[in-house]
Amino acid sequence: SAAAASSASSASTSSRPPLLAPPSKRPRPASSDRELFLHGDDSTLPAAEAAAWRAAVDRHLQAGTQFVDSDFPATQLSIRGKDEPDEEARPAPPPAVAAGEAPKCRCGVQATPATVGKDTPNKGRRYFHCPTRECGFFAWADGGEVTFRRGGSAAKLSWARLPLELHVVCDSGFRAEDLRQGGVGDCWFMSALAVVAQRHDLIARIFSADTARNAAGCHCLRLFLDGAWTSVWIDDQLPVTAAPRRDHLAFDTKLAFCRCGSASGEQQLWASLVEKAYAKAHGSYQSISGGWVAEALLDLTGAPTEMQYLGDARFDSEATWARLKAYAALELPMGCGTNNAEGSNLRQVGLVGGHAYSILDVREAATRAGEVVRLLRVRNPHGCTEWNGDWSDASDKWAELVGGVEGGGGASSPSGAAALPLCPYGAACYRRSSQHRAEYRHHRLPTDQAARGGGGGDGFDRTGVDDGTFWIDYTKFMMGFSHVDVCYAFRGWHASSFPNHFPAERKTARRVCASVLTVRPAERAATLMVMALQPTKRGAWCRADRKKSYRLGDVSLLIGRLTDDGSAIASLVGGGLRGADRGERTWVARLDDPSASYVVVPLCLGNNPTAAESTARQPFSLRLWSSEPLRVSKVSSYPPAEAASFLAVERSSELALQALHLALASRVSPAAASLPRGLARAPELERLMLQPEHAPLLFAEGADARISRRVIRLSPTAAVLTVRGSEITLIAAYNWGRPDEEQLALRATAYVKSCSARSADGLLTNQKELADAYYRRRADEEERAKAERAARGVPPPPANGERGPRWPAKWQAYRAFGKVAPRSRRLFMVVAASGVQEELGAIDVEIADDHDHGATAAGPSAASKREAAAASSATAMHRWLSHAGGGGGGGGERGS
Repeated sequence: SAAAASSASSASTSSRPPLLAPPSKRPRPASSDRELFLHGDDSTLPAAEAAAWRAAVDRHLQAGTQFVDSDFPATQLSIRGKDEPDEEARPAPPPAVAAGEAPKCRCGVQATPATVGKDTPNKGRRYFHCPTRECGFFAWADGGEVTFRRGGSAAKLSWARLPLELHVVCDSGFRAEDLRQGGVGDCWFMSALAVVAQRHDLIARIFSADTARNAAGCHCLRLFLDGAWTSVWIDDQLPVTAAPRRDHLAFDTKLAFCRCGSASGEQQLWASLVEKAYAKAHGSYQSISGGWVAEALLDLTGAPTEMQYLGDARFDSEATWARLKAYAALELPMGCGTNNAEGSNLRQVGLVGGHAYSILDVREAATRAGEVVRLLRVRNPHGCTEWNGDWSDASDKWAELVGGVEGGGGASSPSGAAALPLCPYGAACYRRSSQHRAEYRHHRLPTDQAARGGGGGDGFDRTGVDDGTFWIDYTKFMMGFSHVDVCYAFRGWHASSFPNHFPAERKTARRVCASVLTVRPAERAATLMVMALQPTKRGAWCRADRKKSYRLGDVSLLIGRLTDDGSAIASLVGGGLRGADRGERTWVARLDDPSASYVVVPLCLGNNPTAAESTARQPFSLRLWSSEPLRVSKVSSYPPAEAASFLAVERSSELALQALHLALASRVSPAAASLPRGLARAPELERLMLQPEHAPLLFAEGADARISRRVIRLSPTAAVLTVRGSEITLIAAYNWGRPDEEQLALRATAYVKSCSARSADGLLTNQKELADAYYRRRADEEERAKAERAARGVPPPPANGERGPRWPAKWQAYRAFGKVAPRSRRLFMVVAASGVQEELGAIDVEIADDHDHGATAAGPSAASKREAAAASSATAMHRWLSHAGGGGGGGGERGS
């Protein structure tokens, strides 16, 4: 009996046309209650869409015309996401001002002073800007020219169709080294695209329509957007400029944004077209400036991703290295990133602060001294600027390797290698495949270049030029980089997305989402990854299908094994309870029994999305990613949606409630979470799987979650259990009284910041008087503690120098009232994080009078519905409770 949601406003309306070209705006997987045989991947371009694209190309060819994408026009609208007046239409800027004098901006108001905070040569320098930043006004406070920067470099761009002689992809194929980031801050996307290009099976999905240029200038690319593979049509007009960023890498075409070379030195267009399709899907080029590699990997592959932070309190360097080696052996795409706070220090060693990189290889090598060196091959998407420390291209450390560079020459070739044909990819080839290296003799660099650090033996290829690719040892990698992103794009796995939507009513206590999935392994035991994917917020400020105020909802998921008759959940095998923080989630479960059926139950314990596409049916997708084929069917939870029967609806609600009680009682299957094929050789990777025996899988960080449990004893026969995770807190009441005793009336109050709370009555409202009293109580306690420290001569703690939030969250108080029958348990309250300032204070639970209902749920009818809801819940649970035997409170216990 837990719940969640916040109201959502109607879908966005805008004068802009749809973002995605025909034949469909944004297709979603078909909804069906029939059993689906999940085998293979769902990324294939549908025949109908391929035929529609080919017909459009043929029409333009026959008419001698070229395709013009009106959805993504060749104007500043597609670059910055909004139309702006021409430079000629703007009034002349005011004259320069004296040092320290505050000028007026073009809006006619006094400009606002500020200080440069970014780590640049101007850091600490004061300047003036428009208070609302509407007119783009800028002036240095120490005097100088006054300018209006609105439009910026976008106003200097033009669009051009490049000559047909330039190929989408040339004979050397897709390579990570070919990408060169341009004037958009999408290093995260370029880093992801580079490692995806290393896998032919992954990059081929994106270009499943065709990789050839056509005179019509119409291209169809496939991207994984909002939980479904989507076809995006674009024309071949690309932004160009006379002064491109890093112009020495921009070729003669002067592309303003992404550029793409090749092993032969000729220019390609595949990376520029993918970047344009991704920008179109999110409204503009500006909207893809800034992001995470993991986000881009998901959108390019449709596979689960994970971001692993280096150096936090629970970081294990040995386990992380073992994972990295296993990822590389499985050819899983990987990226990494640096911390912006260390920008100045990183620049001294050739790294860029606040920047994303690709991880191309992970290797170990033996030195002449008998030591083992751990090395990673990393690439800067800029196409230049490399690490300049140990193991860089020019480092003397390479001479220490067994078989490495010695003196000035390259390593000797293996016996018999001279008879092999030369590698067609030249000196830039770094391919790891043992078969590839057995079939070809690889180029060696000239002796003078090798003396500067080029060449290398045993596969440690180095070009000796500043191309952005470098080797770095693992210790220095951990010091310079803050996180690693990995994409679990296992070869041969099976995937499909299933549309779902949040609970229809915001205040209802029924918090199971629109449908649950039942899953059966087709033949063998399987490892199952489940993703909950909501429509992205990216580009909401400039997109026609998003509102600016759109906010993601909260999705939790519990995966359980059903009993033989399918009437109840026998045990939990995976899942987790979550609050609000990001749009994509991944849970892992091991389906050990091929003859058993499993259920995937999505819940919303916090809030529904705000300002989503639809008020009534706020969408998201459940994506299954399995090591073995599965048989999947949907069970609808709401009769109006798919005409579900009453029994089906009740069954979904029962399963959801069972799963929550099992989660609270930690009744999780003790079965070992063995890894899928290919990973079994790396036992240390079992940390990646959610270990059921630890029960933290029910909360945010999987096996590393910090879970606190507290039992509050109310009487000899009554107690309250509180289970706290990082995002969800569950409060349950237990009554061990005799069957002939009265029901136990309880009142629970939770004091929180940036959280929502629910009880069996629905969404709870803030009790301001209680919250104010709690605030005063905490202030008094802090004053007493300060006085005691002063009396003992303890100095106050030093200030950390960090500025707090601009609008600090206030304490809120949520109160719930309910009754617990003898020999039963009740899930009393669920508290879910709903903001970055989330904080959980005290939880007070006490025995209340029968008529002391207090103020609990939103709405005036909550109190009158309380007893009816409790009775209905108890009736619905009697059958499975007697079968399950209690689950944590002794045999014969009941729950609601």
